[in-house]
Amino acid sequence: MFIIQLSIAIMTRIPYAVQVIYTNITQNWSKSALQIAIENVIVEFIHLFSYTFFTSSFYVSFISNSAFRRQFKKFFRKSQQDDLRIPTNYTRHTNKINNIQLT
Repeated sequence: MFIIQLSIAIMTRIPYAVQVIYTNITQNWSKSALQIAIENVIVEFIHLFSYTFFTSSFYVSFISNSAFRRQFKKFFRKSQQDDLRIPTNYTRHTNKINNIQLT
């Protein structure tokens, strides 16, 4: 599990590191508006891609750890059972309006 998470961390952080290095090298270069727009799109895509490391830890744990899967299933079964229970003590509502006096 650790090796999988480590490889995912490396794959998601290398593009970010390359982008930071590229930005620092080319910050004083003269660029056209189109080139700046393209670079901004690429930067945002790299930022979005770098967040996959944080979400992938859940999926790696879910796939590789049977105890985690068991606990996950138990949690959702319990919450579904709680939703399906019909309350035995309920209050009956009527359409009557009670007169309330304000003092």
